[in-house]
Amino acid sequence: MAVVAGLLATVSGAGSQTLAGLPPVTVPAVAAGEARPVPAWTEFCARYG
Repeated sequence: MAVVAGLLATVSGAGSQTLAGLPPVTVPAVAAGEARPVPAWTEFCARYG
């Protein structure tokens, strides 16, 4: 699906963002504690996975 959207953007004349349009580089976030999935995502996977 993303490939089709990319092709459509190219054909329609829409271009990609230039480097000047991107935000400046920042310091990465520091990990603090254990990472766990969002409870709704866990429930979704249990239901439909």
